[in-house]
Amino acid sequence: MNMLLALVVILLLPWPAHSVDTAAYRLRASAGNKNFITATEVAREVEFGRDVAARVLGHYNYHPDDTAQKYINLVGRTITRNLNRPELDFHFAVIQSDMINAFSAPGGYIFVSTGALKLVENEAELAALLSHEISHVVDRHILSELNLRGDDDQLSGVASLLGGASKSVEIAFSQTVDKAVDILFRDGYKKEHEIEADRHAASYLALAGYDPEGLISLLRKVEKVKGKTGKTYPSYSERYDTIKNSIATEAFGGMLYFTGTERFKSSYRNERSTL
Repeated sequence: MNMLLALVVILLLPWPAHSVDTAAYRLRASAGNKNFITATEVAREVEFGRDVAARVLGHYNYHPDDTAQKYINLVGRTITRNLNRPELDFHFAVIQSDMINAFSAPGGYIFVSTGALKLVENEAELAALLSHEISHVVDRHILSELNLRGDDDQLSGVASLLGGASKSVEIAFSQTVDKAVDILFRDGYKKEHEIEADRHAASYLALAGYDPEGLISLLRKVEKVKGKTGKTYPSYSERYDTIKNSIATEAFGGMLYFTGTERFKSSYRNERSTL
């Protein structure tokens, strides 16, 4: 499947009807929330993320099994319905690659490799994998690392880049997309952003009813396969401590959570045999 067709397929998958002008979104605005994002900024963020997502699909093939794609979207939507960014529609897709990886583009585009899914043994671990990437989107980590967040009283940098039609603006926009792709494929996120994504992912899992310990069990498998992390990444021990502290601090421990081992095997049985 070519890059353009794959992106069209992702965008045409069934999504809940969201609008930037939701009641929750208006409430955040009226409350004077300092993290409030204007409707124009959201539109530009999504447009920017769509270009980044297209670059991801230019590197990897879209996994052709519709059952796998629908399943990952059902799990992803279970998580995102509890988030504080109701203005975003999230899109999830499985891509074909033996690499153990997942990618998140601004605006709500999440990709998980078939290599990463080979490590997953239950639905809670799948939800953990998605939650970490979702956090990168919710907290606008790529935009932050590219210094495109802007001030509260003006359009963000990404909105400014997309707001013009001149050749220089087009070049600047393309170069910025390149930098975003470098973060995903080569450089990785800053240490503090990875830690924040782990901390928030544990909360997302608990809020959705999934066992937040699934994030730890998944990371232990990744550590076993991939070994030591690079200099720019937090150590696995630091990540484990962050997750455990989040669970303890938010009083998530001791509750009954859904793990979904049988449902994962049942829903993903055919796909796992082809990965």
